[in-house]
Amino acid sequence: MKIYTKICDVVFNIMKWVVAVAMIFMVLLTFVEVIRRYFFHQNWVWSEVLVRYLIVWCTFLGGAAAYRVGALTNFDLVLQKLGRKSRAVLELVCTVLIIALCAWLTKLGMDSFNKPSIVSQISTELHISMRWVYLGIPVGFAAMVLFGVERLLKLIGELRAAPEKEAEQA
Repeated sequence: MKIYTKICDVVFNIMKWVVAVAMIFMVLLTFVEVIRRYFFHQNWVWSEVLVRYLIVWCTFLGGAAAYRVGALTNFDLVLQKLGRKSRAVLELVCTVLIIALCAWLTKLGMDSFNKPSIVSQISTELHISMRWVYLGIPVGFAAMVLFGVERLLKLIGELRAAPEKEAEQA
């Protein structure tokens, strides 16, 4: 479990830095582009498109990172009404469902990534394959699967430890 958590930590930190650098770059590029358009009546054709492509990557990588730290929308109201064991079981079921859904979406993203229509599609402004843009989708969902498995292992460990703690307290 410790090795798996360390792997998740490394992936998480890389994702945080990639998203942070991409966000800073997008803000700076957009700012420069506004100045260029407003004062100089010039623009870079590629800047808007690059920002749009980076938003795709930031969305999926940032979503996976947010999932790991528990920053996504959650139904706290329901969980607070349940007992500790019931809450853990519900979280376990939800985590399994999240892993299954994200694994399926990873597969769909990879299928899309490998479609001949995507493989042959080239961005007219940046002259790069659109595969690089669409790759952000399966990468983000695969990271969510990675983090979901980490969460699942923690929950299973907590459920196993719960009866031992109750026996010690009794």
